[in-house]
Amino acid sequence: MAMKLNFHKLVKLEDLSKDGLQHLISFEELTIEKCENLQCLSQNGLPTSLTSLRLSELPKLEDLSKGSLQHPIYLKELRACLVHKFKLKFLSLV
Repeated sequence: MAMKLNFHKLVKLEDLSKDGLQHLISFEELTIEKCENLQCLSQNGLPTSLTSLRLSELPKLEDLSKGSLQHPIYLKELRACLVHKFKLKFLSLV
């Protein structure tokens, strides 16, 4: 069974870049939704175990750049829904 991490309606959450998520190596699915003030997603990297990334209703999230993907990750699924300013700068799905 895949380990999942969900962030839902965390209104005060502005960024996930302070310590990064790369140390959380056992989860495969990350869902972030309705966190209306989230602007930055992990400059320190996402965990290499991540296979599914779902982003929804994040109006202030601006990009998922090379800094977020320092280590190779093998996403099988990427969903971005209602993420208004979102840009993918360095992402290839295998």
